Amino acid sequence: RPTFGSNKRSLRAPRASTLLCLILDLANIFWAKIRVRFFPQKVHLLKLAWLHSVRKALLERSLSCSMMKPIAYLVLAHTDSQQCSRLLTRLLSDRDAHIFLHVDRKSKSDFSTAGELDPARVHFVRERYEVSWSGFSTVRAILAAMREALNSPVNFGYLVLLSGMDYPIKHSMEIKSYLYGQPFRQHINRVNVADSPEHYLKLARRYTFRDAWLPAGNLDKLLRKLASIAVIPVKRKLLQDMICTGSSWWALTPDFGRFIFKFLEEHPEYNQFFKYLHCPEEH
Repeated sequence: RPTFGSNKRSLRAPRASTLLCLILDLANIFWAKIRVRFFPQKVHLLKLAWLHSVRKALLERSLSCSMMKPIAYLVLAHTDSQQCSRLLTRLLSDRDAHIFLHVDRKSKSDFSTAGELDPARVHFVRERYEVSWSGFSTVRAILAAMREALNSPVNFGYLVLLSGMDYPIKHSMEIKSYLYGQPFRQHINRVNVADSPEHYLKLARRYTFRDAWLPAGNLDKLLRKLASIAVIPVKRKLLQDMICTGSSWWALTPDFGRFIFKFLEEHPEYNQFFKYLHCPEEH
């Protein structure tokens, strides 16, 4: 099981600082008990203010060390370019952040204004796909955006996947602080399909055809719907490894991203299996 811990140098200082903060907190609690027990009348005179000062300095050092690497936001957009520009403006308030914007090839919205927000930090993904809801084309678009971020000369600390219809309720620096401040590095949820409700297991064993066969239209939708119904009796054999389901949206380290590409190169059967899975981006 890979650990994806390449930036040990940048994480060593934050971990040490966090440990020292814990020690100072315990010392402060112990001293508070002594004050109350032996000096009840002079509690306000005996507070160890220096403990709080040192702890604050350590926390600030920890935050500055862990936030050195910028974040790459991978944004999948298909409509409402004004909303998408509002999202990008909010994310770009972090002066180190970069945006990798994948625009659906069949989109009729004009996203040119998004690139004008900051041409040096907003990158249009060159490998574009016609994305179908719950189709494997969504996975292709995600991988295209991830590939461009990984090939960028910028040394990113996180790759964060978003929809163009999202909007953060927290400041971008607070999001950054949260990502780096957790004891775990990969921010993604999962449920083993084999241990999940029967509904997910049925979906994993069923063929579905979500990506367009013909130019977008009612005929294409009808043909794919009929084909999906026709193959319902055919049960697919699951892959030997664990199949998980969860949210489409995540924040992963570049090391994890590189592992994904290496794994797909060594195991092409996964592309074939997920190509006909319902909502493969959630698996």
